[in-house]
Order: sequence, then C-alpha cells, then structure tokens
Amino acid sequence: GREEMLKGIAIDPKLREVVAYLKRKGYPLVLFSDFPKAWLDLIVEKKNLRVLFDQVVATPYWGYLKNNPRLYEEARKQFGDCVIVDDKLKVLELAGKSGMETVWKKTIEEETSFEPDHVIRYLDELKGIL
Repeated sequence: GREEMLKGIAIDPKLREVVAYLKRKGYPLVLFSDFPKAWLDLIVEKKNLRVLFDQVVATPYWGYLKNNPRLYEEARKQFGDCVIVDDKLKVLELAGKSGMETVWKKTIEEETSFEPDHVIRYLDELKGIL
C-alpha cells in the first residue's frame, strides 16, 4: 500500500525552484497536510521534501484537519502572518477568515462565493505575487 500511495503523489516540477525563490525572499515555509504523521513523514522522506520546508505539520497531530477553522487560528498563533497556498477553495475560505492571505492554485473549477486574494494556475506564478 505504501509504495502505491507514494507513486500516486506527484510533486510539482517547479516546487524546488519556487521554494528557493521564497527562501531568498526570507519567507519561512511550512508544509501542512492532513496525512497522518507516519505517512507524511514517509512521503517527505521518500520525495526528499524535508530540505525544502522549515517545518512539516501533520494536521491530525495538532488535532485539527484542514477543514477545521481552529487549524488556521493555531497556525497564526504559532507562525504569525501567513500566506496559504492550496488547491481547495474551502480550505482557503477557512484560512482567509482567520486573517491569512490566500492563494488558490486552481486545478479545477469550484462553485463558491469565496474569492481568494490571488489565483494561480502554475506554482511559479507565486514569484509574481510574493
């Protein structure tokens, strides 16, 4: 099961370039995932992501998933002002209500009245926003 799961997780080919840019700009980078901690640790290790992020957070370890507004309140307490990038508008709406700046990496059309602060199609478009 683990090997199949890992095969199904694609890492954006521009991720390393964009992360390097954001680090040069002084942004601390935190990866949030709803995967259980053991699975997230495995993914991070096998996909060589640990070096990219200052912190990796398995949201269940905090006691909240990304569909819970308390997660974003807790993140703001721990990290201060935040910019969140996600491909799900519901996640961005909850984060935006907590005061986070929101960036939607649009992969599919979603019907909602929520308007994120920024919309991108490709990860390297973050360089024009941040």
